[in-house]
Amino acid sequence: MNDDSIIKNSSMLLAYLGGLGWGSAYFYGWGVSAYYGFPWWYVGVGPDNIARSLFHAISLMAIFIIAWGVGILLFFLVKQKARIHDLSFLRLFLAAVLFFIPIVIEFSLLTESFLWELFFIILLVALCLSVGMRFYSKLMPVICFTQLSWVRRHCFTIVMLG
Repeated sequence: MNDDSIIKNSSMLLAYLGGLGWGSAYFYGWGVSAYYGFPWWYVGVGPDNIARSLFHAISLMAIFIIAWGVGILLFFLVKQKARIHDLSFLRLFLAAVLFFIPIVIEFSLLTESFLWELFFIILLVALCLSVGMRFYSKLMPVICFTQLSWVRRHCFTIVMLG
């Protein structure tokens, strides 16, 4: 994997996380409406609710952009010192944590307190997945999803549905 594809893939991840930020803002609004017992469709009514949702979305996007920049900087610093193959277990663990951490964020927003138990469960699940994929991946060969002929023929439809 060359530098361009890594930056492109991380940019796609940043776009996903930006969308996750917008989703978090609206889920926060829906959680507040459920907590106080009024219908969810009142959440977007009024400039104060829209401003609050925009603030949450923009602040989450800013945090993700800063984290992405720091990640790219650290990637290039580490790449100069070590081979990328040596860091594959750490990359796999961090990717698994990033995949599951929105669950902790959403439930923490809905309960208005950080859920440490859920966070440690997610760390444990990410560690188990990383160890399993690292040491037992040869037992379960996986073809890249985009290499399947059905996916190539219906790529546009899949993108539009996703």
